[in-house]
Amino acid sequence: MMFSEFVEFIKSNEGAPPPEAEMNQGSPSAIIGAAVPRIDGPVKTTGKALYASDYNPPNMVYAVPVCATIASGKIRRINSSAAEKMPGVLLVIHHGNIMPLYRNASGGRNSESRPAFEDETVYYWGQYVAAVIAETFEQAQAAAAAVHVDYDADKFNVATSLDDTLPPEGQPGGPRVLSNRGDSEGVFATATVKIDEVYVTPVETHNPMEMHATVAVWDGKKYTLYESSQGVMNHQNVLSQVLGEPKENVEVVSRFIGSGFGGKLFPWPHSAIAAAASRKLNRPVKITLSRKMMFSNVGHRPITQQRMRLGATPEGKLVSLQQDYRNHTSFGDDIRENCGEATPFLYSTPNLKVTSALVRRNVGTPTPMRGPGAVPGLFALESAMDELAIKLKKDPVELRLSLDTLTDEEKNKPFSSRHLKECLQLGADKFGWSRRTPGIGSMRKGDLVLGWGVACASWGANRGVSETAVSLLSDGSARASSGTQDIGTGTYTVIAQVVSDKTGIPVEKIKVVLGDSSLPPGPTSGGSTATATILPSVVDGVNAAIKVVLTVATTAKKSPFSGKDIDSLTMSAGCVHAKGQPASSGVPFQEILSMANLASANGDGKSGGLGADPKARNYSTHSFGAQFVEIEWDPGIAKLRVSRVVSVVDGGRIINKRTATNQMAGAIVMGVGMGLFEQTTYDARSGHPINDNFADYIVPTIADSPEIDVHFLDIPDPVLGEYGARGIGEIGLAGIAPAITAAVYHATGVRVRSLPVRIEDLLTTHSIA
Repeated sequence: MMFSEFVEFIKSNEGAPPPEAEMNQGSPSAIIGAAVPRIDGPVKTTGKALYASDYNPPNMVYAVPVCATIASGKIRRINSSAAEKMPGVLLVIHHGNIMPLYRNASGGRNSESRPAFEDETVYYWGQYVAAVIAETFEQAQAAAAAVHVDYDADKFNVATSLDDTLPPEGQPGGPRVLSNRGDSEGVFATATVKIDEVYVTPVETHNPMEMHATVAVWDGKKYTLYESSQGVMNHQNVLSQVLGEPKENVEVVSRFIGSGFGGKLFPWPHSAIAAAASRKLNRPVKITLSRKMMFSNVGHRPITQQRMRLGATPEGKLVSLQQDYRNHTSFGDDIRENCGEATPFLYSTPNLKVTSALVRRNVGTPTPMRGPGAVPGLFALESAMDELAIKLKKDPVELRLSLDTLTDEEKNKPFSSRHLKECLQLGADKFGWSRRTPGIGSMRKGDLVLGWGVACASWGANRGVSETAVSLLSDGSARASSGTQDIGTGTYTVIAQVVSDKTGIPVEKIKVVLGDSSLPPGPTSGGSTATATILPSVVDGVNAAIKVVLTVATTAKKSPFSGKDIDSLTMSAGCVHAKGQPASSGVPFQEILSMANLASANGDGKSGGLGADPKARNYSTHSFGAQFVEIEWDPGIAKLRVSRVVSVVDGGRIINKRTATNQMAGAIVMGVGMGLFEQTTYDARSGHPINDNFADYIVPTIADSPEIDVHFLDIPDPVLGEYGARGIGEIGLAGIAPAITAAVYHATGVRVRSLPVRIEDLLTTHSIA
């Protein structure tokens, strides 16, 4: 099939599943894939949605942390006498007087292994050393500033270079071998064409609009924690251990979250501080982190330093691929940024090796940030691929197409669904790649120099364990509830869409209840797994509830279906009717319930993880994508901006095109930030992250946002479940930064290997003027 014919095929089949998926999944109704508005939109836009810090229980007081002003050392003395005498101050807690807080051994994951105030050791600037609780926020803030802490400071290290001397490979503290096949070293040594470069990504701070907050309520028997959490069930598991309580004595509520980007996946110490203070005072306690604290105390994407070695034949066959990466971590935790996540399977090569190493710094503990591992890893891999294409004098798209594979060569398994080639080809068509001229600075638009770049993207596809309770109610509505949460991605809405698809009940008559650990356990909103995880349990719950309705229809005396075989009936458009007959010939389900004097028909849905599915074990499951970027460089005034992005994603079936497109657009803008702006800078004199505010930590604004064109192949993945949906939260960010730097090189001739791209990088004699 010629390229033009293939593009027409894709255009005519957008949204159509492949034959094998059709056989396995049936035909969902028009509600699946539709651009349904968010069902939670009205409560958010009218200010009725309650976020964590919006809860104000009666008799509530306020906590403000006292943060360390050294980056390493010991607390010698805490003098809180002046603070304790200030108006409204109720308590100053610290290591010497806080209730016992315990480490988490099992049952969930927390962000820092050390609970708050565990000892007098300080590992990073900004670490909590005390907290003041007062009647008002202003009183607590003033008193926190009056607490005087004496330290015995030690030497510290916040260096950005990760060239530390480490033990040999395989030794404790030395590099770990994560992937290894063939003879990558030997083949690279004899390869005709070689790339051997180091790529660096800086510390990035999550910075969601909603800052972290906890409102803790102790009622004498039980804690209720109103949180900004991406995982209410995990938060409950961890805090029950930290507080030394049974799980049933800790309830976590996160009805609405102002995003998190991974920073709210796991509990941070402030949550336990609020809980301990609430118990001590027997009053609700609110703690809200400042923007400054967001840079020190609740995680970040760590620095990565990656050496990439690619060996190829003159024809473009990739014969060797090596990735040796390091990332920094804290002195309290071993957090590995899995930069080699996509490397072993993205391109075909017989010889490959990936190693990982940790380098300790006096910083807060790193934590997952949107696309952890894969996003910085793909910056290195895709940058190296662009350099290889130029060295081979090959088109960057053509090179990638030639190295595509339908087999995961690391696991020696076929992919459940891989359409990377189609992403590249459709993206090239939509972007107009055929008009690209390869010469540096050869494309112009008036006084502007244009640069075009491309990169591939990948993200793992997975499904966890989930439960959902579904009720079909006697008023003709439905209710679905699960202990997951919606962090702004559309989880409320896609659940309602699936319930509607299965029952025919309109979306506006479906109530979705999320964000409470007292509900049936649901998934964490992270790793692009929430949708794929929860939908099978929703389907199971709906099917169970429908079965109850059909059973009632065949047993209720007044039912027109009394005595019928249950297998002869079905439910659609909200009506029970005979199979093969239109819904209009049936009876509304609520009337069936009324005939039996039932308030509801209930179903408890459960689904297992992907690893428990024998069929899934035979496949490698991932999403794929291609990112095409145009930049404009104005050498006269040294102005650089990303002007256009075309993104094509193979992310399984898209349940809601509106929320999915929104996810992608947000990720692309975040990618512009990664490529051009974002970097947290630590002061070498103090260890303080000195640009800890939105004036100095630069994020993209509307003026920096490019024209964005998003396309989904919308091909269901039959292994992921009935709907074949995979997550897309991360993959929209993957590949954007290397596509930007490839475009920058194409326009200016300057190869940027250390993010972000800086104007001063381009003011060189090599830059096109």
